[in-house]
Amino acid sequence: MRDQRLERARRSLGDPRRRDFAMAAVAAQLGLTATTTFTRAFCRAYGVTPAEFRSTGRTA
Repeated sequence: MRDQRLERARRSLGDPRRRDFAMAAVAAQLGLTATTTFTRAFCRAYGVTPAEFRSTGRTA
């Protein structure tokens, strides 16, 4: 379940149409209220923070 949520977050962050979504909004879509928890889990899974992933222009 957690892996699926993180994968959805990765796709969302890589979607150019969603570049204006705040990290907190992405985390909330996954049912996480703590952005720190989301950031740590994302970093463990993908080796970069959500912000770094988005800023590199990676695509889903």
